[in-house]
Amino acid sequence: MENESETGNQQHLMQLQILEQRTEQISQQIKMIDNQIAELGVLKYNLSAFNSSPSTELYSEFGKGIFIKSKIDKKEFLVDAGNKVFVPKTFEDIKEVINSQIVRFEELKSEMSDNLFAIKQQVDRIINSMHSAEYEHEHKHTSECAHEHKHTSFEIPADNPKVNQKSNKSNSKVKFKKK
Repeated sequence: MENESETGNQQHLMQLQILEQRTEQISQQIKMIDNQIAELGVLKYNLSAFNSSPSTELYSEFGKGIFIKSKIDKKEFLVDAGNKVFVPKTFEDIKEVINSQIVRFEELKSEMSDNLFAIKQQVDRIINSMHSAEYEHEHKHTSECAHEHKHTSFEIPADNPKVNQKSNKSNSKVKFKKK
């Protein structure tokens, strides 16, 4: 019986460890999504500020930490469509792409949060199951012990002050049987 209980507890602990690892993975993914959303928010703000600015000059990144002063004659954007293929986009096109990416990341974050909630519920069920099994084991053990001791004989020396001495023998033993 105890071996089954220990095996069950070990299985529950392994499940809890797996769920803890999964929770950590999802939490890290949510942090990465939050970072992506924040970066897109900054890009959206900078794009709006640039579009509304009357300035015709700005510093453009030339390469790794190197910027070059540039003159703007037309507010056109080139966007990397993948594989270093650049396509022209308007301010409104880029704004729409950024908004749709933010929405997509928010939806993904919501799904992951739902997954975290489901894992928490699973953890709660496992912990409750472990507590129930422990309670049942203790309760069963207590009733088994009571049943075993029900028919056990005890010998108590007759000179024990707690025993009513009606016997004439000083060292005699009195037997009590629990029923």
